[in-house]
Amino acid sequence: MVLGSTAYCDTSFFAATLNPRDQYHERAAEINHYAAKEKTILFTSWEVIDETATLLLVRGNAILANHFIKKVIPQLEIVDYDKSYRKEILKHFLKFNSGKKIFSFTDVTSYVIIKYLLKDIPLLTFDHDFLSLGLYVIGLH
Repeated sequence: MVLGSTAYCDTSFFAATLNPRDQYHERAAEINHYAAKEKTILFTSWEVIDETATLLLVRGNAILANHFIKKVIPQLEIVDYDKSYRKEILKHFLKFNSGKKIFSFTDVTSYVIIKYLLKDIPLLTFDHDFLSLGLYVIGLH
C-alpha cells in the first residue's frame, strides 16, 4: 500500500472504520493501522464530518456518531477554504452532474479540495464514484 504522509478521508472510509458490520470494515482497519504506523496526516472537510455523523445517526447508531465526534474528529486536519473554492465547487457540481451519474455536493467538495488545495493526495474511500473522477483512491484496491 502506498499511502504517503497525507491522505484525505471520505464518509465511506469513516463509516467502514467505525462500524464492525460494514462490508469494508476489515480493509478500513488495515488502512487505519498502516496510516497510524506511517504517521499519515488525515485530512477531511466539515461537509464529510456532517455527512458521516448524519449517516451514523440515520443508521441508528448514536454511540458510533458520538465516538466519531469525540474521538475521531480531534485526530483530523479539517480543511478550510475560501470563496474562490466555493465557486469551483459549484462549477464542478454542475459539470459532474450534467450526465447520468450523480455526485453529491459533499463528494464534489472533496474532489475540489483534493485537486486544488491538497494537490492530489490519496483519498481513503470505498465509494466507487471517485474512481471516475481520476483521483488516487486507496480502499478499493
